[in-house]
Amino acid sequence: MEAETVLSTKPRRAPAGEKRKQKIEDLTYKISQCNDLLVDTKKNYLESLNTVLSTRKMIKSSKAYLKNQEEKMRVKETQYIKESNKIQSMRREIGRQLEVDDIKKNAIVIKKECIAQKKHDERTGSKFDITRLDRMPLDVVLYIGEFLTHEVQTQYLEDVYNPFSIFNKLKVNTKRYFLQLALEHKKYFSHLSTMEMVKASERVHFAGYNTINEEISALIYAAKQKNPQGAHKLIKAMCMLFKKNKKYNANWHTFSTAKNKLRLQRLQEIQGN
Repeated sequence: MEAETVLSTKPRRAPAGEKRKQKIEDLTYKISQCNDLLVDTKKNYLESLNTVLSTRKMIKSSKAYLKNQEEKMRVKETQYIKESNKIQSMRREIGRQLEVDDIKKNAIVIKKECIAQKKHDERTGSKFDITRLDRMPLDVVLYIGEFLTHEVQTQYLEDVYNPFSIFNKLKVNTKRYFLQLALEHKKYFSHLSTMEMVKASERVHFAGYNTINEEISALIYAAKQKNPQGAHKLIKAMCMLFKKNKKYNANWHTFSTAKNKLRLQRLQEIQGN
């Protein structure tokens, strides 16, 4: 009985046909799964491809738009620069014109003050009558000149030689170089500080044809008020250097050499002290 029971519980072997059938079904199911997966993958690939193509088209369109905007920006930037340069040029021109107006007004004020002072001196008789010197021998004039004030000596030189009329007709560079060298000489403008001399030299350097005479006139007028001795020496140098009906040419190299020499002398004097 026990033997029979053991034999009866042993699994039954499936026929070979059923195994093959089961195997075919399993393979068919796997193929179906693979096919579904392939279809889904292909679908996703096509969707991704469409997305890429669409994105490329958008990028291309965006690049074209960006290039167009860059071109517009360059045009606007060029216009802005042109307009900005015009505005800056206009501001500089207005600034220069205002400076010219101030210089002209200052020159008119100085001229009026000189005329008023001359009339006052004539009325009060406080000024030395320079015309008397013309009636005296030269030796006497030279002797008397040593006892006259610098203001009177300066007035005499201006009346006899009329240096400003000659000087004002010189070329711009000749006038400019002369006064810049005069500013480097301590004896002419000793009443000015170093910074004031530099600023005055810059004003003369940048002064144009229409304003340089007024700039120089203002500097000499101020020297007459604050440093009569220096002003007298300067006007005396003008009378000696510049003659009527003679042409003078300014040489930049000569001017530069003289200026450097004067600055070196001044530096040596400072170091010596």
